Amino acid sequence: MSEKLLIFILSFPAQIFLVLLCFFIPYFSREHILFGVNVPPTIKKSEVTKKFYKEYWRNFALTVLIPTLLFFYILFESTERVLIKYNILYPLFVIVLMTLNHYVIYRKVLKAKKKGNWQEGKKQIVVVPIKKDKKGGYPSRLWFLVPIGVFIGLLIITVVRYNQLPKIIPLHYNQKLEVDYSGPKSELIKPLSMMFGSMLLAQGLGYFVYELTKKGKMKLSIYFPEKSAEQNEKVKNYTAYFLIWILVLIELIMGLVIFSMLDIINIQTTLALLPVFLIFPLITLGYYLIKVFNINSERLSLTPEEKISEKIIDRDDDKYWIAGMFYYNPDDPALFVERRVGGFGWDLNYAKPLGKFIGFLIIVILVAVVVVSLVLI
Repeated sequence: MSEKLLIFILSFPAQIFLVLLCFFIPYFSREHILFGVNVPPTIKKSEVTKKFYKEYWRNFALTVLIPTLLFFYILFESTERVLIKYNILYPLFVIVLMTLNHYVIYRKVLKAKKKGNWQEGKKQIVVVPIKKDKKGGYPSRLWFLVPIGVFIGLLIITVVRYNQLPKIIPLHYNQKLEVDYSGPKSELIKPLSMMFGSMLLAQGLGYFVYELTKKGKMKLSIYFPEKSAEQNEKVKNYTAYFLIWILVLIELIMGLVIFSMLDIINIQTTLALLPVFLIFPLITLGYYLIKVFNINSERLSLTPEEKISEKIIDRDDDKYWIAGMFYYNPDDPALFVERRVGGFGWDLNYAKPLGKFIGFLIIVILVAVVVVSLVLI
């Protein structure tokens, strides 16, 4: 199998999904958040809001077109190695473009809010949960034994099979699926190490997000606090189960590729099964996003008009959100808070020393992974 075709099959569906996710990310916000700005729900339903969405979608579509066209140019005109490196960088380009476009609209919403006095005459209130979180239905840590078990199983099979391989093995196939390069089996060690290292990193990040989600500070709606508490618990539970299931699916996909490298299954079978395996994570992610989107939509649709007419609004804490995305409040003892952009998941309070450290550590790890991957390939 051509390496370019394999890389395309492995990466392009996920890239398309990432682009679509970033395209619709402003929709995944609470009823009073518009591009990171606290606004009255009536504004969120107005024609003004539709104009902001349209401008974001137009800007993002235009800007993301450039790296996408570059991907196809590299796919047809460059080497496999360059294509792999670009696949590592492409998600970063998309996320940076999404962030920049989001920030541009955030500034415009903030300006419109100030100019239009959207909060004038409205009483600012905040609802604080006094009951201890029930954690009802939250999955046990023992569920992480499933992806760990899959990882250990793959590792054992790999070691046993590697020792059974001949000294010289096929290492590359042409477009007709014929072997065009053979070499020592030791050349498999580097790609296999990278794949198992990636799985370990994914396990660690998955568990970190699981704990972060469990301990995250709950944000309640001022219009229907009890209902929003129930919805927050649902999102927490969906997120945790989603993480564990995605870890298992990632390892199964990695296992399919590893089995192909170790000649446990032939290249034709791998090529036939990869699209089938790849579609499951996308379906899972799509199902999860639809569930969260429906919960957010329900929040907005349930906002009672009679409550809005009472002229109350959620407390304006825009000053604590840098660029509408990063929470920085030295007076808040919470380390984890509900994410403002995206509407689901939790983020750090970067004013806390531990928040600064974790944020810095995440950046260092991401940069190191990208740099090391680019250097080794």
